[in-house]
Amino acid sequence: MKRKSALRSRQFGRWAERYVAIRLRCRGWQILAKNLKTPYGEVDLLCNDGRGLVVVEVKYRSSHQFPSLRGDQQRRLERAACWIQLRERRLKKHSPQKNRADLHSGIRIDLVEIRGGGMFPRFSRRALSFSEMTYRDKERDEGVR
Repeated sequence: MKRKSALRSRQFGRWAERYVAIRLRCRGWQILAKNLKTPYGEVDLLCNDGRGLVVVEVKYRSSHQFPSLRGDQQRRLERAACWIQLRERRLKKHSPQKNRADLHSGIRIDLVEIRGGGMFPRFSRRALSFSEMTYRDKERDEGVR
């Protein structure tokens, strides 16, 4: 029985990610990647909101209680966002394209929560936010993969 429950949870999670991607596209956001694999874990959605890059974490819960991101989840998202920004910066250096998101203001991580039984996602804007200095420090301290 536990196996069916886990499968069902994954199905609801994937549905929630698709639903949020559609809603963000309707708001004018560009979806750059879905389920992006990084050395630090998977990112649900990588978007450009017109001002810069946004990592979107989608949470589906059947109950009405939303626990905040656990510390390990937050660190995973921070590391993944840092890796994405550093990689994007390197690509931008060697690319003649001028329409890429300007990353000087950092990258943003938004959390989107969807309650079971409801079709109204709750967007937590700037759930986590990082500055350019944070990235330079991490690049120097941890090295770049």
